[in-house]
Amino acid sequence: MYFKLAIRNLKKNKLFTAVNIIGLSVGIASVMALSFSVYQYITTDRVFKGKADLYYLKTSLPSGDNYMQTTFPLLDEVVRTCPEVEAATHTQTWNTPWLKYGEKEAQERTMYVEKDFFKVFTFPLTAGNAANALGDKFSAVISDKIARQLFGTENPMGKTITADDSLQLTVTGVLAPQANNNTVKADVLLSIALLKDNKDFIGGANWYNTFASNFLRLKKGTSIPAFEAKLAKIVAANYAPENKQSIIKAVSYSNIKEESGPLIGIIIKGSVGAAIFILLIIVVNLVNLNAATMYTRSKEVGVRQMMGGGKKNIILQFCVENGLLVLFSLICGGLLFIYLLLPQMNKFTGDNLAESVLNIKQDYPFLLLFILVGAVITLVAGSLPASRLTAFKIIDVVKGKLGNINSGHGTRNVFITVQFTLAIVFIGITVILNRQINYMRSVSIGFNRENVVVVKTDLAFKNPAAAGVHFESLLNQLKADANVKSFSTTSTIPTAYWDNYNTYIETASGKEVKLKHAGTDAGYLKTFEIPLVEGRDFDDALAATEGSSIIINKTAMKAFGWTSAIGKKLTSKGGDETATVVGVMDDFNYQNTQGPIEPLLHWYTGKQKLAGNNYLSINATSAYQQQLLQRLQKDFAAMPSRRPFKYDYMSDLVNQQYILLNGILSTTNFIAFLTILVASMGMFGLIALLAKQKIKEIGVRKVLGASIQNIVAMLSKDFLKLVLVASIIALPVAWYAMHNWLNDFAYRIEIKWWMLVLTSVIAILIVLFTVGFQSVKAALMNPVKSLRSE
Repeated sequence: MYFKLAIRNLKKNKLFTAVNIIGLSVGIASVMALSFSVYQYITTDRVFKGKADLYYLKTSLPSGDNYMQTTFPLLDEVVRTCPEVEAATHTQTWNTPWLKYGEKEAQERTMYVEKDFFKVFTFPLTAGNAANALGDKFSAVISDKIARQLFGTENPMGKTITADDSLQLTVTGVLAPQANNNTVKADVLLSIALLKDNKDFIGGANWYNTFASNFLRLKKGTSIPAFEAKLAKIVAANYAPENKQSIIKAVSYSNIKEESGPLIGIIIKGSVGAAIFILLIIVVNLVNLNAATMYTRSKEVGVRQMMGGGKKNIILQFCVENGLLVLFSLICGGLLFIYLLLPQMNKFTGDNLAESVLNIKQDYPFLLLFILVGAVITLVAGSLPASRLTAFKIIDVVKGKLGNINSGHGTRNVFITVQFTLAIVFIGITVILNRQINYMRSVSIGFNRENVVVVKTDLAFKNPAAAGVHFESLLNQLKADANVKSFSTTSTIPTAYWDNYNTYIETASGKEVKLKHAGTDAGYLKTFEIPLVEGRDFDDALAATEGSSIIINKTAMKAFGWTSAIGKKLTSKGGDETATVVGVMDDFNYQNTQGPIEPLLHWYTGKQKLAGNNYLSINATSAYQQQLLQRLQKDFAAMPSRRPFKYDYMSDLVNQQYILLNGILSTTNFIAFLTILVASMGMFGLIALLAKQKIKEIGVRKVLGASIQNIVAMLSKDFLKLVLVASIIALPVAWYAMHNWLNDFAYRIEIKWWMLVLTSVIAILIVLFTVGFQSVKAALMNPVKSLRSE
């Protein structure tokens, strides 16, 4: 009976039903999207057991720098001398070998680890024994994805695969599918013993260089201060003299999410706040609309009470009606979230965050949470107005003498003001954020991003020697091409500098400065049109001696306190070779403009070549670029490789740096749109119900000569007042929030008064459109019909 009546009432009040379903569906979908990112963050690494005993080692320097890496020999010494260590492993990503089985090949994320890796990280295996899967030097544990790529439906266990055409490995385990929000992920696990045979690796794996990531499982009850005291003794006894000030800390693995950087934390906090705000808005909106219908439902409720219907029955009836609305909205919102919002979230975050995937089997707590949220919304939205309506005397309700039924307008107005305050805050944030990101894109970056094509050269050539010869011929053709201004072969380019730092010491004064450093050739500055402010560029004619030459940027020169840098001598800390500054390049943004330009040093890598480089950057006339790319594609096709030919325009690479910020902007735009939409939908419904309640008053006013403008003003003036009050509250909040947020940017705008005015104008125009539409509709009604209505 309750369901039958609920469906009948929902059909009868089509406007009320439509407004609520649209607002609830979009609102719930958005709350799901925002909440799911938080849920993914909270459930990070849920596959690992015993996380309370899991730690990682972190280096802390007196300068305030902190990083997750230590020297490579440290872990072996810790395991040897510290009995509280139950198990430990490196996770070293030295290279990514190609794996081959028969004619099939695959290359995915590869980590070199210790034999106790599975004692530290409890990854489940679909095949093999975790206790001994990595016990042999030539063992390989692969993911189910790699297993399918190489073996299809064949059992991979015990099969021999070839790594980089030379190394024979035996498959000893297959990893179960891994969650995307694991902080440690790999498709191929190999023994660290293989790296210890690599001369290039072991040459840098000393007590000075810090590039090793270490993870430990400590015995229960271990005193961390006592353990860190032992680490300090190991540092004092073994670290290079230059690094003995390093402090090694054992950090709980539960803190590893913080290593992603402050931006991730900002996104999570913002998502929590936005989800709560939107949830409040849709609940308040539903309560408001239900309360507004009390007038039209009063006689129905009175008759039911006269026929013996109790208060509980009436409240239950309202709850069933709202429950059907919420259930339908949950279904629509869930589909909207899965098929539209979730893919958009992954598109926004790009490579900066793990892809979010909803797995019903694993993520059922998330779904149950929203069923609970739906139940709470139903109870609140259904019981509050019904309780108020049933509190009146039956005889008054039947006669339409509802007395103080409209006394709740003050509460309703507060709710409307809160809704629009939140909406205007988001509009203000959106206006300012748009200006900031556009400013960051337009600011001078100090190098030429136009007409530069960047071709990937690390394509895993099947015959590297032959490819090198062919590539040299290609470079000679580029030199002779009048349409090619300059070119460069490097392992790094603007937007893709490695996080590679070292401390350099001025020979004369002993002053130390931490510099980011990278290798470049003689064509690099010319190709990207980076100006020299002093000295000269690298010169291939001096290749025999140019290895001791370096070029620094202006920021590095200032850091050393020099007015002129040419001829200055620098020695890298931990090394014994002295280099001479031959040039000073102007500052350029080799990373995005969110952070400041750091001191930078370039060393000379020799003449242009294929080996050891990842990029071929070509500065060519714009009209010639398509022809050039077609020619390059043919040239690279003549060098058989495992990876396909790939190129990017430098301008696109610069824009890609802002994918995450653009995602934040898009999300903020969407939330602002959503809050306005939900608030406007609620106001749309309220003004429609208000016009229905005042239908006779409107008719009398029209008969007495009131114009359409008078009727519209009468119905909308109170709502406009509320929006103005909301603006007064919201604008300072938006200014304060964005003023503090912009302090994190090296290049930032100043918040202008017109941005705040524009925010208010947008909000007022939206309200005028929403309220005006219904007001005009009510004002155009035939007054005769209005006066006859009951």
